[in-house]
Amino acid sequence: MKRILSIFLTLVLAPNLINAAAPKTDSDGHVLIKLWQEYSKAESADKPASAATALQKIKAEAKRGHYTWDYYDAADKFVTVGTRGNWKLRDSLYKAFRAEIEAFGEPVAVFYMRRGESSDELLKYLEATQKTLKAGSHSEFWKRDWRLSRYKFSQALNSQFKSDWDYCLWSLFPEKTIAKEYKSYPMNAFVEYQLARSDEKALKAFAAKWNGKAAALMAEEDLLQRRFNALQEKGSSEDFKALRADCQAFIGKAKTFKGDEKKIADCCNEAELLISEMDAPSISMEIKRSRLSLSLRNLEFVNIQIYKGENAGSDKKSEKLWEFLQRNPICSYFTPDDLLLDLPDLPDGSYTVKCINGKTEESCTWEKYTISAASRWNEEGLGIWATDYISGKPLEKVDLEVLKDGKVYRSFKDIRLSGFTTLQKEAEVIFSNADNKHSWSFRLRSGNRASRLVYPLSYRSPDISDRPEEMSCSILTDRSAFQPEETVYFKAIVWQG
Repeated sequence: MKRILSIFLTLVLAPNLINAAAPKTDSDGHVLIKLWQEYSKAESADKPASAATALQKIKAEAKRGHYTWDYYDAADKFVTVGTRGNWKLRDSLYKAFRAEIEAFGEPVAVFYMRRGESSDELLKYLEATQKTLKAGSHSEFWKRDWRLSRYKFSQALNSQFKSDWDYCLWSLFPEKTIAKEYKSYPMNAFVEYQLARSDEKALKAFAAKWNGKAAALMAEEDLLQRRFNALQEKGSSEDFKALRADCQAFIGKAKTFKGDEKKIADCCNEAELLISEMDAPSISMEIKRSRLSLSLRNLEFVNIQIYKGENAGSDKKSEKLWEFLQRNPICSYFTPDDLLLDLPDLPDGSYTVKCINGKTEESCTWEKYTISAASRWNEEGLGIWATDYISGKPLEKVDLEVLKDGKVYRSFKDIRLSGFTTLQKEAEVIFSNADNKHSWSFRLRSGNRASRLVYPLSYRSPDISDRPEEMSCSILTDRSAFQPEETVYFKAIVWQG
């Protein structure tokens, strides 16, 4: 009968014991829910004085009930609220905050406040308060310490903490102390992995030692990532296919773990990210001298479109000039396939080239200008010069377009050139009387060929006179500084006049 009564009392009292051990909290882990609601209301109404009063109430009540997280959070927020009204109070408020936390007497709160300080000093503090830390369990601090998120296994780690001592050790991670502290799985495996993760040989040894355990997955996925990084430089399509297959096998193995082992396995998702990266299609492109260089990744073809003007092709008003379906005869996996394509012979100008395959799209501007143009001023006025942009061969005759704010203001036809050729007064006077030097420019044309815009008013040499009898020379070196006995490469440009 006594035994039955004992079991009955245990069943009746157990819920009350559980409730006493774990009081109800809000989403931020606060026990004093109503007082925190008062604070939130004052904050929402932008009433810093009322918010400060609410925080003082929380601190007083939290101190009486020894609600450590409520007290710490209220004291911390009190500094923020007080500083908002007067930033000059920052130092004094923070000094008072530190004194309050120290006086509260809970080592985990003191450590949390000081966790950015010297590791040696913090370790001494932990050792001095070890007994209290091992008796305490304040998980709200554990959840919020960003230092724990640096661990690959962070999601599985918190559930393994038995006390504040465990949390503080892992937040600080003193190697010698923590290695001696944990002798059973999985905590000892976590320590070993953290010490091995920077060395490939150590990772392989770790994976072999813990083979069959979820902890081995941490090293195995690191090795997969290292393999991917190495293949980036010289890997073939077949190499990446083999890596993908191994990643898929890794994912399958990770799914077999249950219970606490599953928590560790769930921390290992690098293989999925690697597959996602290797499977992703991409296009890169570059245009030089009317040749399109394409680099296609995981794409069988691209649709190439050319539109008139810069940044065109995004709306129905854009004028499409050319379209071509370019197939990829190589079709490698992940490794980029490089293709070359001659673009159509369009009149000189600015174009937008787009390459599209489904949702994968890339575009660039094609600036096609095959005339190189220059200008200079001297005592005779404004002179112009035009050559072929590749060969440098001078052009004998050009048309001149004068532009204001990018729009054609006036044109002059059939200007014959002989070296730098002075413009006729009718054209020169436009620039001479210009009110804004940045508004005026010119472009040279010859049939379908054109130059880029030239702004002749942006720079005028202080020496504007020709000296036919004078010869000058400039020497250009391949770099500006040299070591003794190094070879100097240079070129000289000589001109007369």
